[in-house]
Amino acid sequence: MKISKIIVACSLCLSLLTMCSCESNVTNSNTKSEAIGSKTNSNTYNSIYEYVKDVNSDNFKTNEYKLEKNGNILTFSLNVSINEKLREKMIHTKKPFYFTFAPIIETDTLNNVFDRAAEPIEIKVTKNKSEYVFNQSIETISNLSAVDEKESKRIENYELMILNEDKNVISHFFDLQVQ
Repeated sequence: MKISKIIVACSLCLSLLTMCSCESNVTNSNTKSEAIGSKTNSNTYNSIYEYVKDVNSDNFKTNEYKLEKNGNILTFSLNVSINEKLREKMIHTKKPFYFTFAPIIETDTLNNVFDRAAEPIEIKVTKNKSEYVFNQSIETISNLSAVDEKESKRIENYELMILNEDKNVISHFFDLQVQ
Protein backbone atom coordinates (compact mmCIF):
# COMPACT_ATOMS: atom_id res chain seq x y z
CA MET A 1 0.00 0.00 0.00
CA LYS A 2 2.81 2.39 0.82
CA ILE A 3 4.40 1.73 -2.57
CA SER A 4 1.19 2.54 -4.39
CA LYS A 5 0.83 5.82 -2.44
CA ILE A 6 4.41 6.73 -3.35
CA ILE A 7 3.74 5.91 -7.00
CA VAL A 8 0.55 8.01 -6.96
CA ALA A 9 2.35 10.89 -5.24
CA CYS A 10 5.22 10.73 -7.74
CA SER A 11 2.77 10.62 -10.62
CA LEU A 12 0.99 13.70 -9.29
CA CYS A 13 4.30 15.53 -8.88
CA LEU A 14 5.38 14.62 -12.41
CA SER A 15 2.01 15.73 -13.76
CA LEU A 16 2.30 19.08 -11.96
CA LEU A 17 5.86 19.58 -13.20
CA THR A 18 4.81 18.75 -16.75
CA MET A 19 1.91 21.19 -16.57
CA CYS A 20 4.14 23.93 -15.18
CA SER A 21 6.71 23.28 -17.88
CA CYS A 22 4.08 23.47 -20.63
CA GLU A 23 2.67 26.69 -19.19
CA SER A 24 6.18 28.15 -19.04
CA ASN A 25 6.80 27.26 -22.71
CA VAL A 26 3.53 28.88 -23.73
CA THR A 27 4.50 32.04 -21.85
CA ASN A 28 7.96 32.10 -23.44
CA SER A 29 6.47 31.48 -26.88
CA ASN A 30 4.05 34.40 -26.46
CA THR A 31 6.84 36.66 -25.24
CA LYS A 32 9.00 35.79 -28.26
CA SER A 33 6.09 36.43 -30.65
CA GLU A 34 5.41 39.79 -29.04
CA ALA A 35 9.09 40.75 -29.29
CA ILE A 36 9.24 39.75 -32.96
CA GLY A 37 5.98 41.55 -33.68
CA SER A 38 7.17 44.76 -32.04
CA LYS A 39 10.44 44.64 -34.01
CA THR A 40 8.72 44.32 -37.38
CA ASN A 41 6.29 47.12 -36.52
CA SER A 42 9.11 49.45 -35.54
CA ASN A 43 9.93 52.37 -37.80
CA THR A 44 13.64 52.32 -37.03
CA TYR A 45 16.32 50.66 -39.12
CA ASN A 46 19.88 49.89 -38.19
CA SER A 47 21.22 50.01 -41.77
CA ILE A 48 20.12 50.98 -45.25
CA TYR A 49 20.61 47.26 -46.06
CA GLU A 50 17.30 46.56 -44.35
CA TYR A 51 15.43 48.23 -47.22
CA VAL A 52 18.03 48.16 -50.00
CA LYS A 53 15.43 46.98 -52.55
CA ASP A 54 13.59 50.28 -52.05
CA VAL A 55 16.63 52.32 -53.13
CA ASN A 56 15.69 52.19 -56.81
CA SER A 57 14.71 54.47 -59.66
CA ASP A 58 11.02 54.32 -58.70
CA ASN A 59 11.68 55.83 -55.27
CA PHE A 60 14.86 57.75 -55.98
CA LYS A 61 14.67 59.91 -59.11
CA THR A 62 17.52 61.91 -60.62
CA ASN A 63 17.10 64.96 -62.84
CA GLU A 64 18.69 68.29 -63.76
CA TYR A 65 22.38 67.55 -63.67
CA LYS A 66 25.25 69.98 -64.03
CA LEU A 67 28.84 68.99 -64.72
CA GLU A 68 31.51 71.68 -64.73
CA LYS A 69 35.28 71.56 -64.98
CA ASN A 70 37.47 74.31 -63.60
CA GLY A 71 41.17 73.57 -63.97
CA ASN A 72 41.60 70.02 -62.77
CA ILE A 73 38.48 70.03 -60.56
CA LEU A 74 35.36 68.35 -61.93
CA THR A 75 32.17 69.33 -60.08
CA PHE A 76 28.95 67.34 -60.23
CA SER A 77 25.58 68.74 -59.25
CA LEU A 78 22.50 66.55 -59.52
CA ASN A 79 18.95 67.17 -58.37
CA VAL A 80 17.51 64.11 -56.65
CA SER A 81 13.92 63.49 -55.66
CA ILE A 82 13.26 60.92 -52.92
CA ASN A 83 9.69 59.76 -52.43
CA GLU A 84 8.05 59.96 -49.02
CA LYS A 85 8.09 56.21 -48.27
CA LEU A 86 11.84 55.88 -48.87
CA ARG A 87 12.58 59.20 -47.15
CA GLU A 88 10.72 58.01 -44.04
CA LYS A 89 12.90 54.88 -43.90
CA MET A 90 16.08 56.89 -44.46
CA ILE A 91 15.18 59.34 -41.69
CA HIS A 92 14.81 56.47 -39.24
CA THR A 93 18.06 54.70 -40.12
CA LYS A 94 20.62 54.68 -37.32
CA LYS A 95 23.80 54.19 -39.36
CA PRO A 96 24.86 56.77 -41.98
CA PHE A 97 24.67 56.23 -45.74
CA TYR A 98 26.45 58.05 -48.54
CA PHE A 99 26.56 59.00 -52.21
CA THR A 100 29.38 59.46 -54.68
CA PHE A 101 29.83 60.02 -58.38
CA ALA A 102 32.25 57.78 -60.23
CA PRO A 103 33.17 56.74 -63.75
CA ILE A 104 31.00 53.88 -64.96
CA ILE A 105 32.94 50.77 -64.04
CA GLU A 106 32.19 48.83 -67.22
CA THR A 107 33.91 51.38 -69.48
CA ASP A 108 37.58 52.16 -69.93
CA THR A 109 36.79 55.67 -71.16
CA LEU A 110 38.04 57.52 -68.06
CA ASN A 111 40.97 55.30 -67.01
CA ASN A 112 43.47 58.12 -67.56
CA VAL A 113 41.45 60.90 -65.92
CA PHE A 114 41.47 60.21 -62.15
CA ASP A 115 44.21 59.23 -59.70
CA ARG A 116 41.74 58.29 -56.98
CA ALA A 117 38.05 58.03 -56.25
CA ALA A 118 36.17 60.89 -54.63
CA GLU A 119 35.42 60.65 -50.92
CA PRO A 120 31.73 59.67 -50.39
CA ILE A 121 29.40 62.30 -48.92
CA GLU A 122 26.84 61.50 -46.25
CA ILE A 123 23.19 61.85 -47.27
CA LYS A 124 21.07 63.82 -44.80
CA VAL A 125 17.33 63.39 -45.35
CA THR A 126 14.53 65.39 -43.73
CA LYS A 127 10.83 64.72 -43.38
CA ASN A 128 9.50 67.83 -45.14
CA LYS A 129 11.91 67.98 -48.04
CA SER A 130 11.70 65.67 -51.07
CA GLU A 131 14.16 67.47 -53.39
CA TYR A 132 17.90 67.39 -52.74
CA VAL A 133 20.99 68.54 -54.58
CA PHE A 134 23.93 66.18 -54.54
CA ASN A 135 27.17 68.12 -55.08
CA GLN A 136 30.61 66.61 -55.28
CA SER A 137 34.00 67.67 -56.63
CA ILE A 138 36.56 65.23 -57.98
CA GLU A 139 40.15 66.07 -58.84
CA THR A 140 41.36 65.00 -62.28
CA ILE A 141 44.90 64.41 -63.39
CA SER A 142 46.66 67.57 -64.60
CA ASN A 143 47.42 68.01 -68.30
CA LEU A 144 44.75 65.69 -69.73
CA SER A 145 44.87 64.84 -73.41
CA ALA A 146 42.24 66.53 -75.55
CA VAL A 147 40.29 63.25 -75.80
CA ASP A 148 40.40 62.61 -72.04
CA GLU A 149 39.42 66.23 -71.36
CA LYS A 150 36.38 65.89 -73.63
CA GLU A 151 35.35 62.51 -72.16
CA SER A 152 35.71 63.80 -68.59
CA LYS A 153 32.99 66.40 -69.28
CA ARG A 154 30.39 63.90 -70.57
CA ILE A 155 27.84 63.02 -67.86
CA GLU A 156 26.97 59.74 -69.58
CA ASN A 157 30.40 58.43 -68.52
CA TYR A 158 29.44 58.63 -64.84
CA GLU A 159 27.13 56.95 -62.39
CA LEU A 160 25.68 57.95 -59.04
CA MET A 161 26.32 55.36 -56.36
CA ILE A 162 24.57 55.00 -53.02
CA LEU A 163 26.72 53.46 -50.28
CA ASN A 164 26.02 51.91 -46.89
CA GLU A 165 27.61 52.74 -43.54
CA ASP A 166 30.76 50.81 -44.51
CA LYS A 167 30.94 52.83 -47.75
CA ASN A 168 30.18 49.76 -49.85
CA VAL A 169 28.03 50.35 -52.94
CA ILE A 170 24.44 49.17 -52.56
CA SER A 171 22.83 50.88 -55.56
CA HIS A 172 23.91 52.35 -58.93
CA PHE A 173 22.12 55.01 -60.98
CA PHE A 174 23.10 55.33 -64.63
CA ASP A 175 21.73 57.55 -67.41
CA LEU A 176 22.11 60.69 -65.34
CA GLN A 177 21.55 62.78 -68.46
CA VAL A 178 17.99 61.48 -68.87
CA GLN A 179 15.44 63.84 -67.34
